[in-house]
Amino acid sequence: MSTNTSQFQSPYLLATRKFPTDPVELEPVLSKSYIDTANVVNVKTTGIYEKLQVAIADKYYNNGSNPDFNVKRQAYRQVYTLAALPNTGTTTIPVNFVITANTQFVNIYGTVESSTISVAFTPWNMTRTDDAPYLRVNRTTNNIEVVTNSGNWTGFSAMIVLEYILG
Repeated sequence: MSTNTSQFQSPYLLATRKFPTDPVELEPVLSKSYIDTANVVNVKTTGIYEKLQVAIADKYYNNGSNPDFNVKRQAYRQVYTLAALPNTGTTTIPVNFVITANTQFVNIYGTVESSTISVAFTPWNMTRTDDAPYLRVNRTTNNIEVVTNSGNWTGFSAMIVLEYILG
């Protein structure tokens, strides 16, 4: 009989903890308390959205490239802005990092705004029949591509967020 040795813990802090009054017993409890707090804080999603690559607290499963199963892959986030959407066409924005075979995108999202409304980007649709701003990352050209099918999106700007793993 075998047992599962994988230990997956939810990032949760105890609401109460009893601390001993004996200084000899207190030191290891305080050390463990600090480690528990640091571990929980370090795996929470960070709210840092910059126009440059930022390491975020999200960690993803080991893809087998590291023999230590407990080593997770680091996620990154980068924000891009576009002053104007294309008028029935495609606009490209360089991603500013090298996309390799090991790069995985975990989130691609954003919004478009005018002075009166805000809407989410639509995931890429190869038929392009809807009147919506489409968003995709072209892995071959290392560009973000924003596509519109009509001139209805003039006067709109955009914010795009990419979250990804590099290896």
